Amino acid sequence: MTLRFPMTVSGPYGAYTVEAVVDPDATFSAVPSPALVEMGIEPVRVVQLRDARGEKRFYRLGRALVTVAGVEDLAPVLFVEAGEPTVIGATTLSLLMLEADEGNGTVVQIVGRAPAAVDEAVG
Repeated sequence: MTLRFPMTVSGPYGAYTVEAVVDPDATFSAVPSPALVEMGIEPVRVVQLRDARGEKRFYRLGRALVTVAGVEDLAPVLFVEAGEPTVIGATTLSLLMLEADEGNGTVVQIVGRAPAAVDEAVG
């Protein structure tokens, strides 16, 4: 069963909310290019990733304000073709300190770890 969860992506000219596929194996979140362009999100670089068939492809990557489960932050988003699914990827989950809870069909907050060097300096 594919886990889907609401995600809002915002840019200077609007927001896009959709039930996105939660894919912790995907490096980045993905949003159809027309929606990103309409919101005023611009590509900042090109990255090379392996697609589902294992073939290398180049993707444009931008930055947007992303909100999932009430938590928001700037996150990288891939520009994908119209009609391709919107995806919540590993980088977004990590930045928002969330993880997929497929058993309950949701995403949940996680508690991160401070760097060991910080703990030693404080302690």
